[in-house]
Amino acid sequence: MLPLSLFFSRKKSISIQEKRIEGNAFQLLHIPDLRKAVLVSSVVLLARDTYIAFFPLLAAENGLPTSSIGVIIAINAGAGMIIRGILPWVSQYLKRDVIITISILVSGAMYMMNPLSQHVLWLCILSIILGFCTGISQPLSIFATMIALPKERVAEGLGLRLTFNKLTQVVGPLSLGAVSSTVGMPGVFYVCGGIILMGSIHPDKFLFYKKGKT
Repeated sequence: MLPLSLFFSRKKSISIQEKRIEGNAFQLLHIPDLRKAVLVSSVVLLARDTYIAFFPLLAAENGLPTSSIGVIIAINAGAGMIIRGILPWVSQYLKRDVIITISILVSGAMYMMNPLSQHVLWLCILSIILGFCTGISQPLSIFATMIALPKERVAEGLGLRLTFNKLTQVVGPLSLGAVSSTVGMPGVFYVCGGIILMGSIHPDKFLFYKKGKT
């Protein structure tokens, strides 16, 4: 889950102003903003799906009752729904890249704090914050995908984004399941948290900001 931009030369990058982009859908990944949008979407999806799949296992290992686990998972989903309702208001005060960067960083931090928290109240708080972060990033990544593409290739770009999302849903559980057999359930959250934090790193930018800019 390293940034997709590492696999493409800057010399081959295509500007959105170029109306005619030849080749198959994967050629669209030469558009820098599309690579970033796909990366964000994959990282956020990894954060959401891994939490739903592995948190019950971590909580059960720590002795939490199944009813409490169900409530915590439901709170996470509810937080993701609520934050989308206030997204237009948040967007008025913060730029899209700032929102995405903060949400990725906070999501990674929340993952690493889960193994350290065993009280239901703290786990609920972490679940709410994580739900806010994953819930706010997904619609923004869809919007970023659409504006990064020429109008005639928006459908292909959205399909490409969905392809990488599905790939993440296949590779993520398989990889983290193998990790769990080595480092245990807490280790899964530390590893996943690290991967999520790495999603904000770009070879030419840090946290989606160009060098030399604030």
